[in-house]
Amino acid sequence: MSLDRRLRDELDVLASAVEPDVEANLQASLHRARSRSRRRGAAMVLAFAAVVVAVVVIGPAMLRVLQSGPSQLGSEASPTAIERLSDRYTATVESDDPEIQRYAMSGEWTIEFRDDGLLGVTAPAQFSGTRTGYTFEVTADQLRTDLLSTDVCSGLLPGTYRWELVAETLTLTALDDACAGRAALLGGASWRSAPEGE
Repeated sequence: MSLDRRLRDELDVLASAVEPDVEANLQASLHRARSRSRRRGAAMVLAFAAVVVAVVVIGPAMLRVLQSGPSQLGSEASPTAIERLSDRYTATVESDDPEIQRYAMSGEWTIEFRDDGLLGVTAPAQFSGTRTGYTFEVTADQLRTDLLSTDVCSGLLPGTYRWELVAETLTLTALDDACAGRAALLGGASWRSAPEGE
């Protein structure tokens, strides 16, 4: 018998001994593919859920930060709006609001909107909060201020208000302010013009 023939016979014997279980191997491969597909699908669902949570939870805060602009709030205020609003205003703040009571803010208040974007504040004697260092920016009909941010509104973003000046009376309506004390002070009183010397 030739060497070639002997090798062929031996290879035939070896090949017949190895009979792959095609069905079992196919099922195992399909199972692995389905498992990978399920893991990939679960990862996509988790990624989508994370994006939704980020948009719902972080989105509004980021939007407020982006809208807040530069740290010096008064730096980009419209000059004509400032000219219209620039004045001193006084109000008698009543004590029936819980936030007013909580921070001892009842009594006579004076706020002065200065041309440089700084807000002057005169508060009742019993109010122990800070009275200086506050800023504002103003547009045709909106006012944004960090008033009381060092104590009553500590850790909160500036508040946004719609403002309207009719004759000598300034009305402030809260549009977006997480600080209930500031909203009660500014929006809960009728502010009347009080030029220097009154």
